[in-house]
Amino acid sequence: MKKILFIVTEDWYFVSHRLHIAIDAISKGYSISLLTRISKHKELIERSGVEVIEWNINRSGANIFSEIRTIYSTFLAIKQSNPDIVHAVALKPLIYSAIFTRYSKVHNVFALGGLGFIFSSESLRAKVLKPIIIKTLKIIFKNTKNRLILQNLDDKNFFIETD
Repeated sequence: MKKILFIVTEDWYFVSHRLHIAIDAISKGYSISLLTRISKHKELIERSGVEVIEWNINRSGANIFSEIRTIYSTFLAIKQSNPDIVHAVALKPLIYSAIFTRYSKVHNVFALGGLGFIFSSESLRAKVLKPIIIKTLKIIFKNTKNRLILQNLDDKNFFIETD
């Protein structure tokens, strides 16, 4: 049985934007797992046939120790679920999952609703991180097993222009 691991920072976002995709995949014979931070939708998601793996992630956090724990828990979830496909939503899940699937058989589908704080802010933190993130993304998308879904035309143009 083929397996898909969704990596979505918030369970409520998964319910509103990806649960229907997971249910469709289940109906086609896929086994589905979800790595996410739990708020109040765990039972609903599990009733839909999705295995829920709790994830302690701070979407905007920059504490190095917290990020190392998050990266490690991402690694464990990927290793334990042994997916054929990882569907990661948002920048941190994209980068963290790409690290561990780069030299594996796993195919990735990455979805970005927007490039977020680092690309829109003029803060010192954003200015320092932006070139690092751009370089990281270029490396990630050299891998032909990776696909990117963008919901914003400006983001598409950004990726084309920085190629």
